[in-house]
Amino acid sequence: MYDDLRNLSDKSASPFQEESAPKSYQEPAIEKRLFGLTAAQRLVLSIELLATVVVMAIMFLLVTQKIWPY
Repeated sequence: MYDDLRNLSDKSASPFQEESAPKSYQEPAIEKRLFGLTAAQRLVLSIELLATVVVMAIMFLLVTQKIWPY
């Protein structure tokens, strides 16, 4: 009686199987970008910004004579 149970079941009527989307439709790929920049571009930009701030701070300390190279 239960010998051929797997073959007797209707595979298309399973409530656990999702129906696949039609082959002609493809969802657009979503790229995560901040300000239109890739991760590498943001890294370079942040390093350049850090270097600019450090140089400006050293120049400010030299101008106000808080530090003076001997």
